[in-house]
Amino acid sequence: MKPTIKDVAKKSGFSITSVSQVLNNKPNAIPNQSKAKIIDAAKELNYRPNRLAVSLVTKSTKVLGLVIPDNSNLFFSELSKSIEVAARKKGYSIIYGNTNNESFRDIEYLHLFVDLQVDGIIVTKASSLNVEEDIENLSFLENVRKPYVIVDRPTQGIESNLVYVDNVVGGELATQHLLDLGHTKIGCFTGPHNLVNSELRLEGYKKAIQQAGLDYDPRFIFEGNFSMGLESAAMDHFLKEKVSAVFCFNDIMAFGLYREAAHRGINIPNDLSIVGYDNVQLADIVYPGLSTIHQPIDEIGEEAVKMLATVIEETKKDTKHIQTKTLKPTLVLRGSTRHLERKSS
Repeated sequence: MKPTIKDVAKKSGFSITSVSQVLNNKPNAIPNQSKAKIIDAAKELNYRPNRLAVSLVTKSTKVLGLVIPDNSNLFFSELSKSIEVAARKKGYSIIYGNTNNESFRDIEYLHLFVDLQVDGIIVTKASSLNVEEDIENLSFLENVRKPYVIVDRPTQGIESNLVYVDNVVGGELATQHLLDLGHTKIGCFTGPHNLVNSELRLEGYKKAIQQAGLDYDPRFIFEGNFSMGLESAAMDHFLKEKVSAVFCFNDIMAFGLYREAAHRGINIPNDLSIVGYDNVQLADIVYPGLSTIHQPIDEIGEEAVKMLATVIEETKKDTKHIQTKTLKPTLVLRGSTRHLERKSS
């Protein structure tokens, strides 16, 4: 038979109330020596609290739901880890839902997490999610009063609890770096046009180009998918337009161009300078190291969990208000960019 809290109390010699306070980490004045005896007794009996019973009393499961769009994407893999680490520090466990960037799975996981009575939900939306679906999903969470925080991909047309990195600034930083190196024909390997992060990074690119006194040229743009598979067509396009540098809207697409350059005998950075976006761990491992825009992943995770914990408490008190945390990206220089050498006429 599964041991109960009464068994722990009997074995340790303390009251059920004292045992409950110690095992559930509640504030108490019990001496450390007594706490140790209670914990030792629980271990000897292999006692584990009944989560369902505890949640019925505390109105909390100490579990958070996390919706991510693609766990094979290095950025989201690292982001998931940072969120889990931050959640653990606050005493929460994480349940994952990977949508594979299929928009219908977003609402499926939201319904599932609500049914499982998680305390709150952190959402990074599928790239295929349109504005109407996005608003519908957030309206569902608002209607059922489930605390949530959106991470990385803002929602257009509706205010929501949000933690994100300034994509316009990131686009500017990457482009300005290439301009400072003398490049004027700068290709853009973008994400999907319907994804707000891609639009904002392109806005930053345009801003830097125009501030340099250059005209924005749409011929230098090639739409990607934030994944592998289009690097060959992209390289064909950029070679045709005779660009000397490419700003990739994430590191994965930059790695695709690395591979394509190697197949074609194109040297990075001597023949083509490349800047990525995200600064995933692999960016420091590939050769040459990838110059890229750093997104502070650990800080994103900490801020998302911190914000969600606040929203959870505000929901209980019915004092909820919309929160936004904007983080700043930075440029990390490695070996994939160089000064453009002008050919003498």
